[in-house]
Amino acid sequence: MQQNTHHTESIRDYPSSVVSSQGYSNPETQFHSIRVALLAEELGRACNLSRDNMLKLKIAAYLHDIGKASIPEFILNKPSKLDDREWVVVKRHSEYGQKLVSQLNTPYCKEASFYVRHHHEHWDGSGYPDRLCRQSIPIISSIISLVDCYEAITELKPYRNRFNHDQAIKIMENDVGTKFDPYISKLFFSVIDDYHSEI
Repeated sequence: MQQNTHHTESIRDYPSSVVSSQGYSNPETQFHSIRVALLAEELGRACNLSRDNMLKLKIAAYLHDIGKASIPEFILNKPSKLDDREWVVVKRHSEYGQKLVSQLNTPYCKEASFYVRHHHEHWDGSGYPDRLCRQSIPIISSIISLVDCYEAITELKPYRNRFNHDQAIKIMENDVGTKFDPYISKLFFSVIDDYHSEI
């Protein structure tokens, strides 16, 4: 609980409209978004993003799953794996998220919404919603993709146990060059090892 409080305090510098837009009914989803934003910021520094792009990254990472507010809770909280029809519904959250973030009256949100839309694109073009590939995927979206995956793997889910840090890294290493950008992945593994050792 103390760790979650610390994370909440660390986003006080976010614009108030960004923080208040997080209308998740599930606090675990909110804490997930905070953790993603914090780790994405670390990876953004390793990628030498400009100040403006760092601000866009922080907003997009914090709001990357805001579109799930438009997904029925019975699907999000299903205690077993989703069927094909449910998975189609869940995948729309990145598009819903883009629309919601673009409507916020806050600097950088219009640009950040573009990165929210593409945080589930894959390096090999197998992702969604637009099947972008390689360098056509925005670097900010690639950063969020890596961090979001790590946080999701290491969280307890209704349908599976959480994976530990070493297990998560092994799973993600297998997806480098297919799901993840190889260059950003290399930076991520370095950042996450340092980040994990400090927790």
